[in-house]
Amino acid sequence: MRTCYNQSMSKRTPAKRATHKHSSESKLIQHTLPNGLRFYAVPEPSTSAVTLLVMYQVGSRYETDKVAGISHFLEHMFFKGTKRRPDARTITRELDSLGAEYNAFTSKDYTGYYIKTAAEHLTKSYDVLADMLLHSTFIPRDVKRERTVILEEMRMYRDNPLMYMGDLFESALFGKNALGREIIGFKDTILGMTSADLKRYYEMFYQPKNMVVAVAGNVKPNTALAMTKKYFASLKPARRLPFFSCSIMHKEPQVALMPKPTEQVQLCVGFPGYSYTHPRLTALEVLHGVLGSGMSSRLFEIIREQMGLAYNVKTGLESYEDFGAFYARAGTDPKKTMQALKHILKEFSRVKRELVSVEELKRAKSFLTGQLALQLEQSDDYAQLVAHQAFFKDKMETLKGIQDRINKVTRAELREAAREVMDPAKLTLALIGPFKDKRPFARVLRTFK
Repeated sequence: MRTCYNQSMSKRTPAKRATHKHSSESKLIQHTLPNGLRFYAVPEPSTSAVTLLVMYQVGSRYETDKVAGISHFLEHMFFKGTKRRPDARTITRELDSLGAEYNAFTSKDYTGYYIKTAAEHLTKSYDVLADMLLHSTFIPRDVKRERTVILEEMRMYRDNPLMYMGDLFESALFGKNALGREIIGFKDTILGMTSADLKRYYEMFYQPKNMVVAVAGNVKPNTALAMTKKYFASLKPARRLPFFSCSIMHKEPQVALMPKPTEQVQLCVGFPGYSYTHPRLTALEVLHGVLGSGMSSRLFEIIREQMGLAYNVKTGLESYEDFGAFYARAGTDPKKTMQALKHILKEFSRVKRELVSVEELKRAKSFLTGQLALQLEQSDDYAQLVAHQAFFKDKMETLKGIQDRINKVTRAELREAAREVMDPAKLTLALIGPFKDKRPFARVLRTFK
C-alpha cells in the first residue's frame, strides 16, 4: 500500500486505453552502469507515448521511528525546486507545456518518480526529472510549508475510511514495527522534519546501487541509454543499506477498531501473506482471483449478489521483501457487519477444506491474465513492472511468462496456499464505523478454523 504525491497540475486522470499492447515480442534491453545503476528499456513503437521512470529501493520500512515519514516527505520535496528551476511553479509549468502526466509514489519498500509524454519529449523528460532528483535544494522555508501540506494529506486519509482502511489493517497485522507503521509517518516526526534530515536521508539512500531507470513505450533504447549515462553515470556508488526486518508476534486473532460515526462500516479481514519471491505467491494470487477479484468472484456473488450485504466486496494482497498480506474488504450497513464478516470467514474456511471447482479456477485465471494484459497497455505501468522486477525478482518475466505462470497453478496448490496462509492465530480484523466495543468481533474471529 502506498501514497502518492498529487497536486492539481500533476494528478493523473483516467486515460483511454490505447489499441497497442506489450507482449512477449516486446524486447527488453538492459544495461548496468559501472556505478551500479540498472537501466531497462522496453521499446513499443506502436504507441506514441513514452514513460521515464526512476525508482529507488527505499521506502518507509527503511526509516527509524525518529524520522518516520521521511521517505514520503522527501518525495514531496523533489517537486519544490532546483538550482535551475527555483520553485514548484517552474517545474510544473514546464511539464504541463508538454502535456505530460507526472507523479511520484512512496511504498514501504520503494519510491518512484515518472514522467509520461509524447515520444518526442523524452529528452526534456530526462532533463527535468534528473534535475529534480539530483539538484533539489530542500530550502528550509519550503520544508516548513510542506509540513502543513503533509499533515493535511494525513487528515485526508484518516477522514476517509476507504483510504485509511489499508493502513489500519496493516498496522494491526504487522504490529509496532517499521512494516506496520503508516508510510506517511507520525504528526510529531512530520512537524520536526528539517532540511538537514532530508539531505542526510537522501545521501544515504538515493544512490545508484539503489536505483533503476526504466523507459517504456516509443523509445529508441540506445538514445535512452545515452541519456541515462549523461545524467546519472557520474553518481558515486555507495554501500546499500538494509531495511528493518519484521516478525509477526501475535499468536491470537487481532481486532483494530476505529470508532467513527459513519453510516457504512468499512471492514478488512485477513492474514500475513507471502513475500515477493515466495514460491506459492502465484497460487495466492489465483486464490485472490477465485475469492474476490471481479464481479464473478465467489465473495462478490455471495456477499453482494445473493445476500445483499455490501455494495463493494473484494479480496486483495500485498507483498513485501519478507512478508505480505492477504485480505478481504467490504463496506456494509452497521447492522449487517457481523453477518458479512461471518460469511467471509466461512469462505476462507471453505477454501482450506475443499478444492475450488474447475470452472472457478479457469475463470479466475482468465480474469487475472486478461486484466494484466489490459494494465500493461500503458507504458507507465509497464515501466513500473520492469523496475519492480529488477528490485524484487530473481529474473525478468515477460507478460507471456507471467500469464503462463498463472495458468500452471493447480487446484491443489490453491488449497495448500490457503491452508498455509489462513492461520487462525494470525487472523486480523480492522473496522471503521459506529462501534465502541470490539469484543463481539473478537469472539467471532476465535471461531475460525
